[in-house]
Amino acid sequence: GTFDIEILPAFDLDKGEEQDARTCNEAIEYFVGDKPEQYMWVLQLLHSQEDGNNYYNLFKPRYNTDWQVEK
Repeated sequence: GTFDIEILPAFDLDKGEEQDARTCNEAIEYFVGDKPEQYMWVLQLLHSQEDGNNYYNLFKPRYNTDWQVEK
C-alpha cells in the first residue's frame, strides 16, 4: 500500500492556553474531517486497556517536564 503525507506549517502557539488549544483542535478537525472513524480508532487504542495498561505512560519517560524529547 501507499501513504499520503500532508505537512502543514508549524503552529504559532504563543497566544495563550485557550487559543493554543483551539488552534490544535482545529488542526485535528481538519485532518479528521475525511476519516473520523480513523480518529476514533486511535482514541480507543490510547485509552487504558482492560489489563490496566495506559499506553500514554509508555512514552512519559522519554520526555522531561517541558515535554521535550530527552536525548
